[in-house]
Amino acid sequence: MLFESKVLSDISKQVTFDITRNQLARCIDIMLEDNNDLHKALGKRGPENSLFLLLTLEVFRKKPWTRLYGYLMEEYRTNPDTLSRDLMHRDPRVCRSISSRIGWLTFEDIKKTCPNSCHWID
Repeated sequence: MLFESKVLSDISKQVTFDITRNQLARCIDIMLEDNNDLHKALGKRGPENSLFLLLTLEVFRKKPWTRLYGYLMEEYRTNPDTLSRDLMHRDPRVCRSISSRIGWLTFEDIKKTCPNSCHWID
């Protein structure tokens, strides 16, 4: 599972290698790579079984149009060809299979499950 967490900021536009890829596409691209050189437990993670979760405040999930990542999350989850467009080096079939493995979690969801967490939300 791969998480990208945002509190108030939008997706990052600072990049090193590919200036046309957005931060969410980069995260998903990383998720699709094998990690054989990592610690044994992490190296066993299978890209085909991995999930991508965006973690934000509930207000941004309710009003996704207020952030660029809101538009992208909607597109990637409902129109798999959009991810293929943003990851042109990937097999389009792989990109189409990813949309069902993209989710949006909120800090408020975490607080409901773990009441002693996220005290800064109160």
